[in-house]
Amino acid sequence: MSTIGDFNVSLEPHLVDTLLPLLPILPETLSNKLAVTLEEAAQSTPPPAPSAAPEDGGSTAAAPPLIRYSLISSVAAWARSPDGRDALSRRSPPLEPANYTMVALLAGTRTSPEKNFPHIAAKPDASQEASRELNDRRAVTAVLNALLSVIGSGVATWWAADRLHWKQEWKALFALSVAILVAASEAILFTIWDARRSKRISKMSTALRSQGPTTRVPADDASEGAVTVPEDGSQAERTQLPVEAVPAATPAMQEHRTGAGLRERRQPAGRRGRKPQ
Repeated sequence: MSTIGDFNVSLEPHLVDTLLPLLPILPETLSNKLAVTLEEAAQSTPPPAPSAAPEDGGSTAAAPPLIRYSLISSVAAWARSPDGRDALSRRSPPLEPANYTMVALLAGTRTSPEKNFPHIAAKPDASQEASRELNDRRAVTAVLNALLSVIGSGVATWWAADRLHWKQEWKALFALSVAILVAASEAILFTIWDARRSKRISKMSTALRSQGPTTRVPADDASEGAVTVPEDGSQAERTQLPVEAVPAATPAMQEHRTGAGLRERRQPAGRRGRKPQ
């Protein structure tokens, strides 16, 4: 029974390769526990056949071997102790104490791989929730409108038949017939509306899925002196135009352009269109 401070961790192949050199230099109790764990892991995971393939097309990967978290913690604590550092340094070849910290030993492992944790559904987007709520309101409104139409048509037919002084059975039969006819028409209209709404939602979902990721300029290619300019109206093909290639507007150029514009406005229409001889 695992507790909060002790649980199983997947014994990955790289972790086995890291722990095997420690068996001769660990304390006797710790070495025996580690040897038993590694032996059980070696017996529980026979090498798979190269040609083996699942017949049903699904994943048939066996559960990985396990090692107790407390055992890994004990190995890491021993590696941090002075005796452990001395033993690691006297090993031939010497072993790095940094390889036996908790972070290094737990890297690439999984916590409690033998347990089946419940599936956590992703939280839907706020826009999707708003769209779904709007569609639900429209559907409820359509149903209420249909019910009111059926009831109103039946009551109106009963009132009209009563004004004509019909018999009770004829009034009931006529009102019921009109109500059934209106209900059938409302059902047909609701079916058509729901089919169009479902088709529209399906098209929108397909369009959103078919949209590729937004194209961005890589950071390596971006520079302070370059701007992105589209060519021939194409959004996909873009070129980098240096800002230095565009001449800056000087005060003299601005004054010349302003004066030329004023002279152009003051000239008469006849002289403006006349060409020099």
